Amino acid sequence: MSEPFFVKMENVDDIRINLLESSKLALHSMRIEEKLNSLKEEKLKLNNILKEQLKEIILLSTKLEECLPHKELFVEKKVVAKTKKGKKAIVVEKKVVSKNVDKIAQALSDIEKKLSMLR
Repeated sequence: MSEPFFVKMENVDDIRINLLESSKLALHSMRIEEKLNSLKEEKLKLNNILKEQLKEIILLSTKLEECLPHKELFVEKKVVAKTKKGKKAIVVEKKVVSKNVDKIAQALSDIEKKLSMLR
């Protein structure tokens, strides 16, 4: 048969120290991973709560829109004009703003906010 084979290792204490330090780093990394996983779970829970609240807000706002009277909005614009005699006259212009324009403007501002958050 074969004779036992032995390898002599020098600096055994240094090797043990290196092994213990690498184990310490591995455990530290595992702890950080656990913290990240718990934060991800908390974020998901908060996102779900936010989605529910947004659904409720949208529902309440649609109910409010249904209860309010539907009228066209007027925007008044005051313009100062000079008359022939050099006197100033204030002219009031009224413009009708439709609801679709308001909705489009709101959607545009929402998109711009999201874009600014991504940049």
